[in-house]
Amino acid sequence: GSVLSNLSIFEPNTDYVGLFGYVTVGSLSDILLIDYAINGDYFVGGIAGYAGNIINCSVTDSCISGNLYVGGIVGNSGNIINCSVTSSSVNGNSRVGGITGSCSISCSNPIIDSCDVSFCTIIGNSDVGGIAGDVFENRCVNNSSVTDCTINGNLEVGGITGSIYYTTVFNCSVFNSKIYGEEYIGGIIGSATTNTNGEGSNNIFNCHVSHDTIVDGVSYVGGIVGYVSECTGEKRTCIIGSCTAINSRVNGTSYIGGIVGYVPYGSENYINNCSSSYSL
Repeated sequence: GSVLSNLSIFEPNTDYVGLFGYVTVGSLSDILLIDYAINGDYFVGGIAGYAGNIINCSVTDSCISGNLYVGGIVGNSGNIINCSVTSSSVNGNSRVGGITGSCSISCSNPIIDSCDVSFCTIIGNSDVGGIAGDVFENRCVNNSSVTDCTINGNLEVGGITGSIYYTTVFNCSVFNSKIYGEEYIGGIIGSATTNTNGEGSNNIFNCHVSHDTIVDGVSYVGGIVGYVSECTGEKRTCIIGSCTAINSRVNGTSYIGGIVGYVPYGSENYINNCSSSYSL
């Protein structure tokens, strides 16, 4: 692989900023960035501003900042596998994530898999997550973790993703981290919304929050998910199963829950085999 260190890119009025700006074909793989500073506007990432496939890439001791679609690895992505960000800061306004600002590029079998973020600070306004700011339709986030991080925003802030739309999140964990915001704040996901066409489901399985993690907000605050949207009809559901929030704390003023802050009455939402133990 390639190792690059002591790089700086300062383009605050430029879009698609990264080691690679805009990549539409092929894959970026086996790249390690150390002590890297980058600043741009839209689509900003350590490895790439915009890229469909990124595999086995890492960023450490770095600072990535921008406005919209800002990620430690990539600003907007399709597939991200086995990537990590360590001891770094990621700052932006909206769609800000430790790995990717957003996962919304169209590709076959889109997935975020086996990605880890540790000892990082991730700051934004809306759609802010430890792994991804937001994740769009028919995608998966699997086998990923956030450890010893601070994630701070205003709306839709989550330990793994700020918001999801018609997405599966499976086997993800948040350890010893601090998640702060105002509304729609969750230990795993800030808000879970079905797609605008009235179909599709959100599935959150085997996800865990533990080791003194703090989830702190004002309204719609949950140990696993802050807010679940109304789901009506057989093709619109949200299922949360086998999730735990253990030895952690949830703080807020209204709509606070050990597992979910808010689930609308009468919707096709299901919570199965979940548990929490901490002080509200």
